[in-house]
Amino acid sequence: MSNTSAASLRRLATRVLPWLLAVNLALLLFFLVFDYQTIFHSDTAVRNLLAQEIIETGRYFPPEWNYANGDLWVLFTHTFVLPFLPLLPNGFGLHILSDLITAALIVAGGGLFIKLLDVSGTARLAALCVLTAGISILMAEHVYGQGAYGSMFYSGAFLLFCYWRTLYEDSRPLAWAGATLLIALLLFWSNPLRAAVMYALPLLAAAVTVARLPAARAYRHWRAALAFAAGSAVGVLLHIVTLKTVQNLPSPPLQWLDFDGMLHSVKVVLEGLLLLFDGTPRWDSTVTSPLGAYRLLRLLAALALLWLMPRALGRLLRSEHPARLYCAVFTATAAALPLLLLLTTTLADMGSPDGAVRYLVPSLLCMLLIFAALAVDGLHLSSRERIACLAVVTALASSAAIAYTFPYRLFFLQPPALKLPTQAARLVAFLQQNGLRYGYSTFWNAGKLTVLSAHGVRIRQVNFEHGLPMPMRKLSSNRWYDPDYFHGETFLLLQDNELQSADLPLLAQRLGEPVRTLRFEDWTVIVYRRNIAELSEWDRGARQPIDYAVTEHTPHQLGTFDGTRLVAPPGAAGALHFGPFRVLVPGSYVVTFDIDTSGDGAAGFGTVDVTASGGTRTLARQEITATGPHRIALRVDTTTVLGAVEFRVFTNGKGRIAISNVRLERARAP
Repeated sequence: MSNTSAASLRRLATRVLPWLLAVNLALLLFFLVFDYQTIFHSDTAVRNLLAQEIIETGRYFPPEWNYANGDLWVLFTHTFVLPFLPLLPNGFGLHILSDLITAALIVAGGGLFIKLLDVSGTARLAALCVLTAGISILMAEHVYGQGAYGSMFYSGAFLLFCYWRTLYEDSRPLAWAGATLLIALLLFWSNPLRAAVMYALPLLAAAVTVARLPAARAYRHWRAALAFAAGSAVGVLLHIVTLKTVQNLPSPPLQWLDFDGMLHSVKVVLEGLLLLFDGTPRWDSTVTSPLGAYRLLRLLAALALLWLMPRALGRLLRSEHPARLYCAVFTATAAALPLLLLLTTTLADMGSPDGAVRYLVPSLLCMLLIFAALAVDGLHLSSRERIACLAVVTALASSAAIAYTFPYRLFFLQPPALKLPTQAARLVAFLQQNGLRYGYSTFWNAGKLTVLSAHGVRIRQVNFEHGLPMPMRKLSSNRWYDPDYFHGETFLLLQDNELQSADLPLLAQRLGEPVRTLRFEDWTVIVYRRNIAELSEWDRGARQPIDYAVTEHTPHQLGTFDGTRLVAPPGAAGALHFGPFRVLVPGSYVVTFDIDTSGDGAAGFGTVDVTASGGTRTLARQEITATGPHRIALRVDTTTVLGAVEFRVFTNGKGRIAISNVRLERARAP
């Protein structure tokens, strides 16, 4: 590329890029206000639900809220809902406000990151155009819609910038050190393990790299390191203390994949990256059409990006410019560590490519900013590489019109409205017209409908176990499932494909016949006179005795159901009964097994036990030695909340053994 051509392109870009950035921001606003109504879901509704719980309990960390995987929501998307709750209904409008604040922080964080690269004004504008263009509906959802991974991005960008200023700012170094300490504290308070992988190790690698440069001053590096270490240490302590005051559902431990599993992960991650960069043609799009040509362009751009973006980062890793090297090392490390875990462990569900790659989004945004800035200024790139990079940057930066309007164009032809007539909105109106205020549904419907109704209809998330709805406590409050939380009619909301999960005759037997059953499109609404939370299985403290009568649905590995019992014949050895994987709050309990045995019991018939944490912790155990019908009672005492509690019966095959019922009740005071 000649100097004259480059100068002409730069002048053209200087005039065009401000307008393109303005268009992208306008389309981003359209996406958050209008378009996102069509793809709004319960994962992103959690911010409104948690904010409501904070207001109702008066606690920023509500004691009955079930956080998951050791993740505390300290400064997150729900924080931006809270200031508006006294003024506005807790509905989609507040979700929009929260998203707008999050988007502003993302753009600000991107601007600070680009500033560190010390590139031209044209390069900064181009990089911001890429950041605000959405790129794909999946990327727009992860970054701006749900906001979770966009929040991780701006947190890392702010930390990187403040740490750098602590190293090189002469006028206010202590102020920048304080900002570094505060950000580290917030990140480690939220989740120390994630903070270590996504922020601390990449920052350490970047700091060590630039500390070796001739211009580095040792005392400044020690000052910055001590500020970060102090903030991290305090954050870890706050995390430990806070976790003791709330509910936390731990995640299963990470496990290594075998070789075939790793190969499958490579395929899934590659597919996910193509989806993020909008490089996967939709299966129903025609090849020989304008849309087909556009899909081909995006496929080529995505494939080129997968090749050129790491090369651009690699070129920057050889830079002698301290700030660029600092950003490049941080980005490379922040991308490599999650990628290693994705490819070799059970960190993500590899059945979902779009979900698996979400952990890479924050580092990918950093890589995209580096890629765009280097492409425009031509830093460390050959002439051919620069031309190819500029072509890809142009495709990415101009993708907002497609990415941000796709869901809206898919469902609607009419002009935008503050409340679009989506099926979810129509369903909410139907529930309100029928005077329904409190109910239960599966996760992907419950939170979404609650927020769309501005909490006018509150629907709580449940799973189905053996035909009965059971609380899904992850990212929900235990208060919601207490029968005293709401008095009056409650309803069960099911889509047609969910009806088979519910044992409606059993529910009628336990709660009484439904008051009414309503139909709306492909939904069934079953209304009960009592609160469904009165089901004894929902009582975590067994305030009333709970009988787990054996049915054909009872979990077991062997044996047959004879109508009232599970029966294992002589010679069969294994688990005759397990489950129900319930929660027990602190207290003393008695678990009684109704057993019937026959045969030679000299060597015993097997064992009964009570375990927690998926069978990894035995709470009580006893051999089965008696013959004939009898009962075995085990006492369980706990001072902590127990999860995944099971009542198990094992047969050794020495005789016939049957189980008909397991009763759980509070132990009587001595």
